[in-house]
Amino acid sequence: MAFAVYLFLSAITTASLRFWYCGPTSLAHQEETCRVGTKLLLLSYGVGAIALVFALAAIWLHWRRRKESNNLFKPNPHQH
Repeated sequence: MAFAVYLFLSAITTASLRFWYCGPTSLAHQEETCRVGTKLLLLSYGVGAIALVFALAAIWLHWRRRKESNNLFKPNPHQH
């Protein structure tokens, strides 16, 4: 998640520094140097989404493991 934040801040900084030369950044701009800000922004969104998916999976696995460990100590009424 920290990497996504770093990429996002880098994209904002890059777009701001090149605004005087390129204007608003877009993927349709003629020059590659003017597309970098948009590419970094899209990359930061992707990395952030992947980090969020991993965080949710880790929370779900932790909750599932904790629930299973609590069930080990409960007696099972169906066993004789």
